[in-house]
Amino acid sequence: NGTAPGWLKDKMAAATLMNYEHRPLKRPRLGPPDVYPQNNKQKEDELTAVNVKQGFLNQPHFADEYGSAKNINFINAKFGASYSSTLAEKQRINTYQDSGKRKQSINPKDHFFPVTARSRMSMEAWFNDLAGTKPLSSMTKKVPSFNKKEEIFSKLCEYSVTMIRATWFIKMTYASQLNIAESKAKKRPPNDLSAEWTQALTKYLKEQLNKFEAPSTAPSSTNNFPLSMTTSISDVDQASRQWIYCIRLVKYMYEEGLLERHEFLTWLMELLEKSRSVDDSTLKHTIPVLLQFIDQFTKTHLLSRRLAFFCCKRLATLYNEQRDSQSPHPEQAANHSQQQAQSQQQRMSSGQQQQPPTPTAAPNNPPPNPPTLNTQRQYHNEPFSNYLSCPQHRSFVLACSSALQAIVLCCPTALVWNPTEGKTLPGSPLDLLPCAPSTLPTAEADPVEIEKRKVILRASEHLIRMRSRATEVRWSSNKCQESKAGHTMTRVLTTLEILDKHCFDRADPSSTIDILYNKIFMGPHHRDMPDSVENDSPVVMLLCEWATCTQRSGEHRALAVAKLLEKRQEELEMKLLDLESAEERETSVNQGPLYQNLLLDFLDNRAPVYKGDANQDEKTAFANLVLLFSELIRHDVFSHDSYMCTLISRGDLCHGQLSENYKSQDESVREGTVGGECDRLKGAEHPSRHLQYALHFPIPQEEGSSHEQNQRLIVLFGVGRSRDDALQPMKRLTKDIVRILMPKTDGGYEKYKKHSYKENLARLETIFASFQTLSYYDQHAVTAICAASVIQQVTNLATEMSYHLPPVEHISFIFDLMETALDIHGLLDFSCQLLNVDLSVVEAELILRMSHLVGSYTTNLSLCIVAILRRYINCLLLSTEQTSTVFELLCSGVQHINNPADCSSAERCILTFLYDLYSSSSHLKTRFSEKFLGMFAKVKQNLYIGVQPSSSNLLWNSEYLYNLLNKPKVDQQQLLQYGKELSDSPAFRYSFVCNALIAICNGQIDCDWLNDVAVLCAELTAYCNSLSSEWLGVLKALCCSTNTNCGFKDLISEHGVDVADISIHNLLAVFTAILIARHCFSLEDFVGHVAMPSLLGPLTACESDGDQDAEPGARLTCHLLLRFFKTSNYRSPSNKGLFYIRSSYDRHLLAAAHNGIAVAPLLAVIKAILMLHNGDGPIVGVAGSNQPNYSDLDPDLIFTSASHRSLADVNLSDFAVYVLKQICSQGWVRERCLRDSENLCKEELLCDPVLTKKQVQQLLHLICYPDGIPPSPDIGSHDEQKQTIARVLHSLGLWTLRVSWLELQLLHKQCAMMETQLLLDNIAKGTIDIFYQKCDKSSRQSAERSSSNTNQWLEADKSGIWLVAPLIAKMPSDVQGRVLKAIGQVLESGHHGFSKGQRDREKNVKRSMMLLSSQAFLSLVMTCLRCQDDQRECLLTSLLSQLTQFVNTTKEERHMDDNKFKLMQDTLQLRLSLVGSMFDTIQRNTQWTTDWALLLVQLIASGAVDIYSNNELFCTVIDMIAVLLSSTMSTDSAHNTGEDNRKTYQNLIKKIKKELGDKSSDSIDRVRQLLPLPKSMCEVITCEPVGSLIDTKGNRITGFDSIDKKQGLQVSSKQKVNPWDMLEGFKNPAPLSLSWFGAVKVEKKPLRYELSHRLLLYHSHSMIKQRSHYVEPPHIPPDAVEEPPVAPPTVPVKTNRAVTPSAETTTTKKSETKAKTTRRSRQRRGSRQGANNNNNTNQVQNIQQQQQRQYTGPPIPDPQMVAQQGNYYISSQQPQPYFPQQPMQTGPRFGGGPIATSKQALRTSILRARQTPQMQSQIQLQILQQRQQQQQQ
Repeated sequence: NGTAPGWLKDKMAAATLMNYEHRPLKRPRLGPPDVYPQNNKQKEDELTAVNVKQGFLNQPHFADEYGSAKNINFINAKFGASYSSTLAEKQRINTYQDSGKRKQSINPKDHFFPVTARSRMSMEAWFNDLAGTKPLSSMTKKVPSFNKKEEIFSKLCEYSVTMIRATWFIKMTYASQLNIAESKAKKRPPNDLSAEWTQALTKYLKEQLNKFEAPSTAPSSTNNFPLSMTTSISDVDQASRQWIYCIRLVKYMYEEGLLERHEFLTWLMELLEKSRSVDDSTLKHTIPVLLQFIDQFTKTHLLSRRLAFFCCKRLATLYNEQRDSQSPHPEQAANHSQQQAQSQQQRMSSGQQQQPPTPTAAPNNPPPNPPTLNTQRQYHNEPFSNYLSCPQHRSFVLACSSALQAIVLCCPTALVWNPTEGKTLPGSPLDLLPCAPSTLPTAEADPVEIEKRKVILRASEHLIRMRSRATEVRWSSNKCQESKAGHTMTRVLTTLEILDKHCFDRADPSSTIDILYNKIFMGPHHRDMPDSVENDSPVVMLLCEWATCTQRSGEHRALAVAKLLEKRQEELEMKLLDLESAEERETSVNQGPLYQNLLLDFLDNRAPVYKGDANQDEKTAFANLVLLFSELIRHDVFSHDSYMCTLISRGDLCHGQLSENYKSQDESVREGTVGGECDRLKGAEHPSRHLQYALHFPIPQEEGSSHEQNQRLIVLFGVGRSRDDALQPMKRLTKDIVRILMPKTDGGYEKYKKHSYKENLARLETIFASFQTLSYYDQHAVTAICAASVIQQVTNLATEMSYHLPPVEHISFIFDLMETALDIHGLLDFSCQLLNVDLSVVEAELILRMSHLVGSYTTNLSLCIVAILRRYINCLLLSTEQTSTVFELLCSGVQHINNPADCSSAERCILTFLYDLYSSSSHLKTRFSEKFLGMFAKVKQNLYIGVQPSSSNLLWNSEYLYNLLNKPKVDQQQLLQYGKELSDSPAFRYSFVCNALIAICNGQIDCDWLNDVAVLCAELTAYCNSLSSEWLGVLKALCCSTNTNCGFKDLISEHGVDVADISIHNLLAVFTAILIARHCFSLEDFVGHVAMPSLLGPLTACESDGDQDAEPGARLTCHLLLRFFKTSNYRSPSNKGLFYIRSSYDRHLLAAAHNGIAVAPLLAVIKAILMLHNGDGPIVGVAGSNQPNYSDLDPDLIFTSASHRSLADVNLSDFAVYVLKQICSQGWVRERCLRDSENLCKEELLCDPVLTKKQVQQLLHLICYPDGIPPSPDIGSHDEQKQTIARVLHSLGLWTLRVSWLELQLLHKQCAMMETQLLLDNIAKGTIDIFYQKCDKSSRQSAERSSSNTNQWLEADKSGIWLVAPLIAKMPSDVQGRVLKAIGQVLESGHHGFSKGQRDREKNVKRSMMLLSSQAFLSLVMTCLRCQDDQRECLLTSLLSQLTQFVNTTKEERHMDDNKFKLMQDTLQLRLSLVGSMFDTIQRNTQWTTDWALLLVQLIASGAVDIYSNNELFCTVIDMIAVLLSSTMSTDSAHNTGEDNRKTYQNLIKKIKKELGDKSSDSIDRVRQLLPLPKSMCEVITCEPVGSLIDTKGNRITGFDSIDKKQGLQVSSKQKVNPWDMLEGFKNPAPLSLSWFGAVKVEKKPLRYELSHRLLLYHSHSMIKQRSHYVEPPHIPPDAVEEPPVAPPTVPVKTNRAVTPSAETTTTKKSETKAKTTRRSRQRRGSRQGANNNNNTNQVQNIQQQQQRQYTGPPIPDPQMVAQQGNYYISSQQPQPYFPQQPMQTGPRFGGGPIATSKQALRTSILRARQTPQMQSQIQLQILQQRQQQQQQ
């Protein structure tokens, strides 16, 4: 077989070891030991005269070179020192000393030959060798030299030279050119020519790329191809080969660092940008190259940004083309829809499964239906779906998507929004992308990997958005406003300001509920936050508090909040539908409303609770809460069922908790809205707030809510009689109301008479009192039943099913009940249902039955409905659909009116309501413009013109219509007749007005007659529009009785009206209020023409020292204004002598008239009343103090209560103060004034020059503090100005922010020029002091301050610390500048807080540092910096020094404790936010830019800012550096030219590189991404001996402190070598010095194995043994021989296979039984259970014990125990595999001898570990039998 025998191998190995004695002398070197070395020129061979005569005499160098040294005494120390010095010298001599960089010595004349025609053959042969495998060392002798680099690339491609050898050839050429340049140039040329070769390569690649475009421009022919076309195709093929080869060469040279990386990538990027379109033919060649270098693009910020812009632009182009192509023509769309419908019908008819059609809609038009989940997913994938199926565009789309996703992951800084303008690509590339990068297509096929990648991409996208947002706001909100409390407070304040400024009384395009929703939930403060319930928590809490607090007014708040939350919940639910698994989607749906837990938390902690001794504000707050949750339940935002289940599970409510309490309570009537039910709650042991909520929260009275209703009853009252007792009052009251609404009459249609109405009135008042004692839930239930009954009656009459019609007064009573129950939705719905009934049919039915209600019932019913709609117009406008329904139904009821000046009073009210509704709703203008536009113009011309008061003095007829006034109720025909008479005769009008007022003032009247007369006058005014002027004139004559030019002398004469009689004031007030409510004239006309002249009359008289007769008229005016402005909600007071407005709809119309008066006339009349007060004391006192009380001046009680003093005893000044307080305490007055708070302090409004400063302040306090001014804190000063500032800042709250701002704004406006500076100082000092106080308080309560939860803004609201910055932000710029100056002093005092040696100042510095670490304080600083350019440079200088101190501190203190490090990070974050606020100032100055850029780099390089310790802070710093670098490259600067910017940029890059140096970390690598790609150098780590040091002079000291220390090498430095200088093929490349690696020359010695093998050649014995040796038994020591064990008694074993007694038989049949054993192993396990195991137990145990005695090795583990411990598992079903390496029985090959003991033990251990216990027992039996046979032999 070609194998040599062993002895021949040994001889061959011996022959290889050469005999050194007979070796030829080649080189002078030492030989082996004991052999004298022979050299070429040795002295022994010199034939000198001495050597010839005397022979060679060996002269030893030392005397004791030979001989004996027995008698010589050696000193061990001296010998050791000599020996060590000898070794050291040897080490020094043998160590390489040359450490300088040297280039390879190449002589161009010796190593190169020029390529000419003669040397062509040599060149071709050389290139063939280069393309082959010939060693480079032999090819360096002659290298071809080309004149052009392009020829080199062509030849390399032609011969297909490998990359490593081609690169070697290029480097050789480079070295030749460098040597030639050095020899010619006087000065040393640059060592790096890589840029030249990079340009040559890119130029050559560009030439090849241009050849690809040639065939596309060549002419084409269908039959014949011209020769030029054929040639061009061949050129293209050659160019393609060269392009591919050169790209491979570029890739290899790039990786080896032989190219200018940044220059090459820039060229590639420019090549991509110059492509004309997506279909450009060059892209298919350049895109693959881009993908090869995509990892290099992500290493530099500039190129990544350019590449991202390129990809986004091209993808956006494809998206727009796809979108335009997918927008079909209308006809095509119709055809497509028809075809789609036909195809669906065909599929359904054929039995196929119907697939949902894909919705196709134009991109600019919204789809008709909301998109489903599948539609949304298809929308994201649709823009590029067609391109992915296109072979031409697929690769481009995937390449751009992959490149963009790689940039998102590896270089997100390139995608952050950049504000720099110019050529530095402002903005963000993602602004151009139509979709998120995570939704772009990918080539990955595994869906799991795709999803993992999308998760990472989404996280990076979110980080990019947050960083872009921070850059956009100049990082000013990074910590102070984007933090948990700061950002939350900013959102809360923004939302509150939006709510306060929103006009709910209008529905124009800027005031709709959708606009309000977008401002709150889609505003800039919510843009960068993910949509979730947790992020909406602060806004939802604010909305709930805004709807329930008493600092704001209006029932519309609850409805608006419910609609906002409902819309927000629907939007979040649509986004949650994008869950991937159906289980998660089902789970999210079954959890109930999204805001359920949040609203429950509001009820637990912040919702108002009704108490027994609650004041009016607490009662109002609780009523607002009930209204809010009634709407939330109705809009499915809050689940009452889940709420009850939660209360039961938490134990807040027990079963039947109120049952016993109801048994013990009587049924007496209690006062108050919720007094009765809450009094019952007092009987409970531990009444909770949730017990009140469960009792009062209404549930919709619908069929679908029966479960919630029954659950509530059972939980509260249990079952049985207690439940029936609880329902009894509600049922009894409902029955009484229905009995009144539907009386049982004997026949026909019931005619209501006066006495029947009076009888019913007393019953209604009793019912109303009982109704107020019910809970709100029961009230809603009662009103729902009553409303349904009324609707049924009216409908039955219209359908002729009944003859009973409820009177308007009863319907108005139902409205009053609904108002009391706060069932606003039911009220509006009930009104719409009444209007929806065809009232014309009802009117026709009344005419048919000749009822006296003909002409008045339907109009009065419409008037009652319109009054309700006017009262709650803000709630009505929230629903566009409901508004349209109401408008359309009312228009149909008044369409018969041709002249609005000639109609009834009810019709006039309806027309004016339609006019106001049409004017305030843009939706109505769009929908009903054709229907109502004509009537709109008529109403405006006749009813909305300014009314001038009449001053007529005509002939007075005292008998005219006197009888009519005594019996004011007449039918409509008489009213028409009287109205015509009054219109034709001014004298009649004059007489009627005088007679009416005389009858009212001088007659014996009651309240009903007064109301009837007022209604009669309003009716006549509606038919005679000229009466409006007469009413206004007569009121002016009464109020200005001293003015003789007002007319109506007959009325003011001795027999007329006495204005000084105070008893007539209330009568005139009620009469005039009804006229204003019925739109006879407006409230603003009364204020302008009557009130103002009357109030200014006494003031004019006082100034001229004239008559004081003007005071009665002024007193009357005050009384009238109090009646008009004060909202009256009582129905029928207990005092029967009191005059009031009887009908509730007139009261509603009067309250609605408040909307018609503007702020200017309102404040004018308030200022006029204020001027009537001539006292010096304060009008408004401190809350809770003994201030003047005018409550006993109530004009409603002057005739009935003896305990109250008469108004006649009260002077005009005190009465004016009372009226002023009552007017200013009205909620609508306060809201009207504070809504436009920015303009309130103007001279034409509040700061009137007529008023004194004190009066203006008192007026502002009256409006803002109706309950009294908050107490001032103790500041240790009696200065009123300082006390006011301190009070404003300490009482600062969320709901009083605008009031506090108004006070400071008023102080600033009232200060003179000399006092302004003092005011500014006081404001600045007070602002800093409030922060110091809050910081001191927070330091004492650090545990509470450290907790950060979602309700942190609520604590901030209580302290007001976060509200200081918004307050100062609204102040003028001089206030902000002074505050900023004070802040600068604080910054200067605390910037040394982290330096060493400052522990003595710890107490003072700690206070400053806590202030500087306060996020609210930073918010104040940034607020003041917005408009203070002159203070910025000083502050920037201070901040620069402070941040430098941070860098130094970090370098000095590497190990800083956690608390100090966290404090430093927070303080650093705050200072960087300050820097961000002034970033534009830094960018305008080149020196500032350089200094701050270097400082920011130092923060990262020093470790003060790290990507892992504080990623948010690191992103801020890195983005700041990126913006500064971009600003230096901008060419649009007004101060610097492009060349200056380029130099600045290059200098800055050099400084940053020098600052970074060789430092390496993840954070520093992110900074290096901002720099251009540096040239790649080959780095070599050098070594030096251990103990080497460098002294102060820079000299290296070797061997220092190395005695008896560790010997060897240590890392010294890092050398950078130019890759171009490293030439292969040379021995010891020149740039690499051996001394860098500590190289030492050593003697060449044979290896140890060679010496050992050599010694084996001389051994006498042979290792080869005969075959008989292996047959003989081994020699066993005597002590190892053991007696054979006694064989156990033979027990028959029943097995499937008989045990073989012979080893030989076992060996022979082993192969046959192997398969059987494997197949039957499983059967044996089952069959060996039971009796068989019992028979074999003893035998197996004996065998195992014997085997353990024989085996002396390590203990064999039990297989079952090992399996239990978990090391491995022995299968009971599958047999173990067979290993052929297992020990076997001896066979014929080995002589059949016995097996050794050690081998037997090894075999036994292996088998016991491999086999099952049953198989082990069989094998052990075989071994035992085998040994017995051996002993017998």
